[in-house]
Amino acid sequence: MKLTYNRAEHLVCDQARNEMVVNSIKQSVNNDRSVMVLTERKEHIELLAKMMTNKGIKVVELHGGISTKRRQEGIALLSDKAEGDEALVILTT
Repeated sequence: MKLTYNRAEHLVCDQARNEMVVNSIKQSVNNDRSVMVLTERKEHIELLAKMMTNKGIKVVELHGGISTKRRQEGIALLSDKAEGDEALVILTT
């Protein structure tokens, strides 16, 4: 099912749903599991990243709206992650 713009916008703005997503991710991170979140909207990535950062979750954003420098830093962080390092979350489109 392809989401229409209005439906997609509604999902991005659904605070209760976003809290549920973030809490589920936090639980995984607390269990030392890294997580990848895929979404169609960069605005959703930015919103979720802010919510997760506020909860102390390490986040790497990868989408077309970030600078080349930030993208390279995120990729380097992923490449340099050693076994046993702190779990992190990748948010991408």
